[in-house]
Amino acid sequence: MRLTRSTATTIRVPELFDDSRIVADLETIADNPGLISQYFHVLRSKFTSRREIDLINQWAERYKAVETFGRAKTGALRANIEYDGLNREKEEKEAQARATIAKHQADEQEHVARAAKAQAERRRMEALEHKTQQQAPLISPADSEQFDRYEGMRILDKRQEHFEAVFLPAMTAVELEKAFEKQKATIYRDRDLTEPQQDRLLALLTARFQEAMGRLEGSDDSIYES
Repeated sequence: MRLTRSTATTIRVPELFDDSRIVADLETIADNPGLISQYFHVLRSKFTSRREIDLINQWAERYKAVETFGRAKTGALRANIEYDGLNREKEEKEAQARATIAKHQADEQEHVARAAKAQAERRRMEALEHKTQQQAPLISPADSEQFDRYEGMRILDKRQEHFEAVFLPAMTAVELEKAFEKQKATIYRDRDLTEPQQDRLLALLTARFQEAMGRLEGSDDSIYES
């Protein structure tokens, strides 16, 4: 009987029981379980002596064990492949998680850096504004008004000759005192004058008054002549 393994190989069960020939045939078709099963079926139907049956059974058990081992090996290999696949999947997920965490950390660091940069820019602008204010003209509106008042005081100084007109040489002491008090009241009522300006004008007025009184005392007229 011929057993066809493929178009290139034809296995013929020997007519006589030949151990070496049968073992060689079995080794040739060892990787084909279906063909092995057919070969053993033909052997058992063709050779029936006790010795032949014992050898056939030994060979069958051996190849059965090999087939079982092969399936176990294949299962183990498949399990290893699946395990490797799971490991790769786990590693990929862990790598994705690490990448996500790294991106989050990078985004957070960038946010902190941007906030620090913005804060530094605000501080720079505040410092620049403060410096600009320090370099601004020192004359404020109040200072300008005060300056105008001092300018007015300078103009008022030109009125010193009027003090001499107030204290005429022909006046008596009583008239000089009345003119002095009247002019003092005029200075106090002038709201355009600051206190320093009033003090200065009063000092000038007093000096003129004392000069007039001195001249009067030096004359022959009575100080209190009315």
